[in-house]
Amino acid sequence: MIEEFGYSVVIPLLLGVISYFGYRLYTSGLFDELKVSVVEHVPHLSKPVTVYYKYHVGPYKGVKKIYDEVSQLVPRRAKTFGLYYDDPRETKEELCQSAVGVIFEEDGTSYEDNYATQLNRWGYERMVLPAVERAVVARQPFNGFMSLLVMIYKSYKTVAQFITENRLETGLSVEVYSFDGKGKCVVDILFPLDHLNEFYVHEHMSTEALESKLARRHFDSDLSESESEPEYDEESDGEQPETEVDPNSGN
Repeated sequence: MIEEFGYSVVIPLLLGVISYFGYRLYTSGLFDELKVSVVEHVPHLSKPVTVYYKYHVGPYKGVKKIYDEVSQLVPRRAKTFGLYYDDPRETKEELCQSAVGVIFEEDGTSYEDNYATQLNRWGYERMVLPAVERAVVARQPFNGFMSLLVMIYKSYKTVAQFITENRLETGLSVEVYSFDGKGKCVVDILFPLDHLNEFYVHEHMSTEALESKLARRHFDSDLSESESEPEYDEESDGEQPETEVDPNSGN
């Protein structure tokens, strides 16, 4: 009786879990054909756009916390974006630089000033991204973690192959997260082919300069720790603190 009851609970639960992950996998973009092309009417960047961003140094997986944070500071379904300046296959992950934030003004339409005030309060900086005349573009669905894996292991590889085969020159990638006409979240992967210098935030520095800065910071940290250690007193070496004997202890 108990065993039959257990099966009646476990099996539907297991089927539900399998169905859920199957659906997430199906909608992740894994089975969709990724169309990569060079376009002149670049999505989101055909005109200058005003953004608010935070600069990030380190593995790209660390930018998720910025995406999560900025999504709480702006209206629901606001377009979020990421600028990725380094190829993690060629640059040490601790030296990878990026900037993540929200598209605040587009086509003359912007959010209310109180959102700008809030973004400033949380450390986001204002910047205007340039209009781009040509870019390599690819779009895929985005439903969270599984779509992120598809981007890393499928989409970016496909785009990189397209760029190599067509002998295109580009130095950074842009991701823009938005909602399509059906209300589904999608991500546009863009590799601008012009105005590249205008995408660099003022905090950005060369890999060599960044590496030197981080090395100095590490050295200063070690020096500070060594200076905070207690000084060694040679005279007290081997000495033990005196212990008073209680005359009433019987010893």
